[in-house]
Amino acid sequence: MSENLIVAYHLSHSEVPAADSQGLFKALTAEFVFNHWQPGQVYLHQVSYPQGAIVDYREDGHHDGISSFSWDEFVMVDNLTSRQFWQLDNRESLFSLLESEFMTDLGSSIFCSRDTLHRTILTLADIELAVDYIRRAQLDVQELQNCLTEEHTQLLKELLKSGLFSEEDFCRVRLAGINWKKLTTEKDSFSGVTLESQLGLSDTFEALLRNIYLDSPPPKTEKLRAVMVSLSLIKGLPWLHYITAAERVILPCGIVLMLLRQKQSTSIEAIFQHPDIELEYGNAENSCDSLIDRLAVYQHFDLLKSLHNKLGGFDKQQSIRCASSLSATGSSKFQVATFNIVEDQEVLKRQLQSSDSSLEDAAGCGYLLLCKKLLDSETISQAELDSALLSAAEQGYCEIVKLLHKHGGSLEAGGRWPIRYANKFGYQQLKTYLLEQGQEDLRF
Repeated sequence: MSENLIVAYHLSHSEVPAADSQGLFKALTAEFVFNHWQPGQVYLHQVSYPQGAIVDYREDGHHDGISSFSWDEFVMVDNLTSRQFWQLDNRESLFSLLESEFMTDLGSSIFCSRDTLHRTILTLADIELAVDYIRRAQLDVQELQNCLTEEHTQLLKELLKSGLFSEEDFCRVRLAGINWKKLTTEKDSFSGVTLESQLGLSDTFEALLRNIYLDSPPPKTEKLRAVMVSLSLIKGLPWLHYITAAERVILPCGIVLMLLRQKQSTSIEAIFQHPDIELEYGNAENSCDSLIDRLAVYQHFDLLKSLHNKLGGFDKQQSIRCASSLSATGSSKFQVATFNIVEDQEVLKRQLQSSDSSLEDAAGCGYLLLCKKLLDSETISQAELDSALLSAAEQGYCEIVKLLHKHGGSLEAGGRWPIRYANKFGYQQLKTYLLEQGQEDLRF
């Protein structure tokens, strides 16, 4: 009785399967075969082999008493037979693949993803064939964006020209979740080391965008223009060519906060001074008040003055926020008066209205006057002092940290987090104070 044959797939450079230097063939399921594609492999074979032909089995996966699944697996066999093959850079053969048993096998896998297949085809095919493949395979915007790399610059230009892809698609799918506040100068475990991990945007995709618009007119879409300007500012690259006199650029407020942490004050000044750039204050976290607060915390008084001028002066709410933040960082009355004179009593009244009157909330908001009032009028536990000190340290309010420390708050709370926060977010004033108090220069 003949042995049952196992059906699998194999990639090669020719119309026949290719053995390695040891005479073995790599065979995979449809789900994993394109994980192993190498340049020049333009033939996909459907192959069969007997169980006894398996020489080696390799797997990358997870297995325990409850679940078992693989991210990748393949076998090395000493003989196999090609049942049929498809030439991936040939139109007729490629389109027949889309109607073949391979696609059925791929779709039946537990963790089905066609991204590696599509990425391989778009890399192998010329632009005309790649465009036709996108139409024939009916790739949606998300699938297409998952496949595109810097190598596909000319293809993407053609897709934009043909209407198969649009700038709005960029904004809706890949650029929707960028967190412009998140990047810090520290490469720690709390905030990864790449734009992809910190912003939700990969370096590869950014390079693709830059290649598209490097020698072309600026993006037509307002949001995409803002993204290109922002990314250029972050990396210190030329950005003025993305702005035209006829089209304003609205940048997210968070980009200024990011540049602050990167110590790029020149770029921030350029944003404040440029007549065709506006700042968008979308919510409480990305508000004008938040920007005023951060400029004060980082002691950028010239930039604070530039923002003051860009806005045509601070209103009462902004003046009170400015006064609160400057006092929380130990700035002088003269510096407060530069922007607007607000009496302490009025500042305290607004702080009482804006806070839940807990010490931790007051400290985290930078309300020095309210912190003093609470400490003078209430009995505060050690746990409350430590929690409040951590909140103040995370936001860089050095004077509040000093105040709470004076009243018994621990500079080692949370595992010495105050000095770690100072390093993570670049709070130099706070770091200097903590080192003077004998703290070790620690990072997360």
